[in-house]
Amino acid sequence: MPKIMVNGSWQNLEEQEYPSIYDILIAAQGKLWDEGMAIQTVVLDGYELPELDEPTLKTIPWEDQTVEVSTIPAKTHVNEEEILDQAMLYCQRLSSGLNQLAETIRLNCDSQAFAALKDGLEGIATLLDLLDYFRNKPEIADADKSQLDLLVDQIKEAAQEMKSAQESEDFILIADMLEYEFSPAIEQLAEVFSRFRT
Repeated sequence: MPKIMVNGSWQNLEEQEYPSIYDILIAAQGKLWDEGMAIQTVVLDGYELPELDEPTLKTIPWEDQTVEVSTIPAKTHVNEEEILDQAMLYCQRLSSGLNQLAETIRLNCDSQAFAALKDGLEGIATLLDLLDYFRNKPEIADADKSQLDLLVDQIKEAAQEMKSAQESEDFILIADMLEYEFSPAIEQLAEVFSRFRT
């Protein structure tokens, strides 16, 4: 019966034919460690395999060697292109929504408008969190980082003004800020996000 050491503990595998090390690892993966784990190292007869890709592992025949495996929590794959696409789409919708909200506030400022205002400001906060993620990536150009810093400062300053306008119930100022400060800043963010894709 084939045995494999997983994270320091010997485990038995079903008696069957395993043509390659890849096949034995696949069999072990399904039974001996959690789905959320990934292989960190494979040691074969005392030799750590430098390459753990599928084609390489399939070229190593299983000949009853001693196999030791260590696992680590699998990293969730982040598809940054998809995140950027969604962020750009969200920016377009948010900018449009802020303009509509500004018009609604000018016409009839009621509890629904304030609930929508709260949602819009939460959306802006979400975009700022996303900006932090991309801003800290080393491959982002310094010019883009500088533009991001300016936009973030502009949005934060406008948020402080918005807070004062809400406290004083200056609905005209709130509407103007949504239309003339927040909406253009969100459109500029969409442009910066689009440059990150290239």
